[in-house]
Amino acid sequence: METSDILVSFIIPVYNVERYLKRCIDSVLAQTSTAYEVILVNDGSTDTSPEICEGYSACYEQIKVIHKKNGGLSDARNHGLHYAQGVYVLFLDSDDWLEPQLLSDFEEKLANKAFDMLTFDREFVRKTTDPIQQPPLKTAIFTGCQAFVEMLRHQMITGFATDKFYKRTLFYDYDITFPVGKTYEDLGTIYKLLLHSDQVFSSNQKYYHYLVSNPDSITYTWSEKKLLDMLGFYREIKQSSFVNESLSDTDLPYLQTFYVDGLVYLLSILYKEDLTKKFFGLYAQLKEDLKRNPIAWSQVWFLPNRNKYLLYRLGLLGLAFDLKRKLSGLLNKG
Repeated sequence: METSDILVSFIIPVYNVERYLKRCIDSVLAQTSTAYEVILVNDGSTDTSPEICEGYSACYEQIKVIHKKNGGLSDARNHGLHYAQGVYVLFLDSDDWLEPQLLSDFEEKLANKAFDMLTFDREFVRKTTDPIQQPPLKTAIFTGCQAFVEMLRHQMITGFATDKFYKRTLFYDYDITFPVGKTYEDLGTIYKLLLHSDQVFSSNQKYYHYLVSNPDSITYTWSEKKLLDMLGFYREIKQSSFVNESLSDTDLPYLQTFYVDGLVYLLSILYKEDLTKKFFGLYAQLKEDLKRNPIAWSQVWFLPNRNKYLLYRLGLLGLAFDLKRKLSGLLNKG
């Protein structure tokens, strides 16, 4: 395929995913449009994933394989960007998979190159047979700043990296890379890409199957580093002069509610996993930040974790998780 014919580069980081990899790659090969390339970035896998990658590359000319030392998800995505030749890039996690009509449904809008980003929705699934529940079609066109506010409000734009097409030049023109060595790197990257975009097209249709039952997934177990990384990105967004200067006075309150919702989410993890003593320093930071960042009752509606926030304000959040944990233990014994 000529470089000029490549509309989309699918970048797939690969690390010890022999159980899932074929399903992921096959979902790209099943696309009803052929104006794409696939870049498999083997991030130092020690299972049979490298052999699977090479097998596909030998059979399909549009598939490239890059082998590198293990450096983590961000490093693998950055490597993929370096080799990508498409007008747009899409990041696909190797334990997830796509609907076959994704590329054809977006092909016309991708081909006219008018949008810096095009976003869609995803379905959280536990097994291959879980169906996608499609809502009535809704589309919108936003400026980059409007799209960022949509993310802050948890509306049509998510903070995930994998449910979007990005113009490849966004990364190079604004020197944007995924932060190497960090977890929850999407949180520290997507807001920059949105705010540097002129036009963003968004659809609420679901094309991405996001597997939540993978025991090797980053969110399957919690460490203090993971939680501190996430907290660091929430703080980065809230304190960024670039972010604050981009938002109007009307939209600034959404930045506050986004931050508070993140704090409540992290605090809830500590309570749920009974980690408040083990990670006491983080626990104290979260409590202090919540104390310093109160929000009006009228703003509570904008919190996805509003019920947890209300319990926190009433001093009952920890107790609620204690009771839930004890009840779960009793039921398991029964």
